[in-house]
Amino acid sequence: MANFVSIYLLGGASFDVLPTPQYNQFDYIDKPLVTSENVERLQETWQQYAEQTEQWCRDSNWLNATEDATEEEE
Repeated sequence: MANFVSIYLLGGASFDVLPTPQYNQFDYIDKPLVTSENVERLQETWQQYAEQTEQWCRDSNWLNATEDATEEEE
């Protein structure tokens, strides 16, 4: 997020691509996220979330504003 704001909104420099976790990212690596019986439900939930977040961009017209700005620069 900081990278996006710095580059695209402030016209600044890029930061590291890999985020630095503020916790031990390996704490639960040996535990499954979901049981095998619930994988399909997890996929459905993820798809619903993906559709919802895509709608945010369409509703806010952010994508169109970005495309318009790119065209103006050319």
